[in-house]
Amino acid sequence: MRKTKAKLIYNPTAGQIWNQFKPEFAKKFLENRGWNVDISATQEKGDATKQAKIAVDEEYDVVISAGGDGTINEIIQSIAGNNIILGILPVGTTNVLARELKIPLNYERALSILVSGKVVDCDLGMINNKYFSLMAGIGFDAQLVKDVDSFLKKISGIIAFAASTPMTIIKNKATKMKIVLWDQKRKRKVLKRKCHQIIISNIETYAIDYIISPSAKFDDGLLNVAIFRTKKLIDFILGLAYIVFNRKSEDKITEHYHISKMTIKTHEPVPIQIDGDHIGFTPANIEVKPNYLKVIKPMD
Repeated sequence: MRKTKAKLIYNPTAGQIWNQFKPEFAKKFLENRGWNVDISATQEKGDATKQAKIAVDEEYDVVISAGGDGTINEIIQSIAGNNIILGILPVGTTNVLARELKIPLNYERALSILVSGKVVDCDLGMINNKYFSLMAGIGFDAQLVKDVDSFLKKISGIIAFAASTPMTIIKNKATKMKIVLWDQKRKRKVLKRKCHQIIISNIETYAIDYIISPSAKFDDGLLNVAIFRTKKLIDFILGLAYIVFNRKSEDKITEHYHISKMTIKTHEPVPIQIDGDHIGFTPANIEVKPNYLKVIKPMD
């Protein structure tokens, strides 16, 4: 039987400075269990996408992401829709996808899952030709991601977002949006809203453990859309406070839809983020790509 051929792509700047990943340890662990492992370090934004593309071209069996959700997102841009499998070693700041898949957050324990786990098919979302595994945000959260200082994020993780939130709230404005949705049966619905935030989710949790989309699943062939219906800034602030203290969104200010596709046009450009990285501005074209990513997770 042919040995598993794996490309380990790691981000040397991922996570907090006191939790350093040791790629040679991971390589030795896997090679002691019969794998062939090549290591690639990223140096700048976009490197993981390029290195994963090489792994696809060279017919690797597995691409291992050792970083955070941002590193995973770069990798899936190249491996989505291919037979190559994603392995996850969570050494980033929040590691939302690893949490969703029940992968241990200690990367040394997560190594054993690469060997003993099972391969499952996951849906992906796509927005403006960019894939996302977790969520896409349009509005306030995307502006917050854009505002966060990357060095502060590295030092203090979620504290960086908390520090940036007040200023982002103050300058955030509700925007007129035309939203066109297509459901599972491709039935079309047109909405006109003035709001601060839309979140398109592939999983139920948001930012570690906030439940924004409780019915979202990564393998149901659909995306969940949460539209915050708050026009007034004070109502939006109160809605955010409710989420922070209750770890879930309030149905009174959030309307939900399950969609296969949607488009969003706004009165003025609104920022977009996917999986915690700012990628541009509206308009947005969104769709689900069912069973588009193979990933290793623990056995049930």
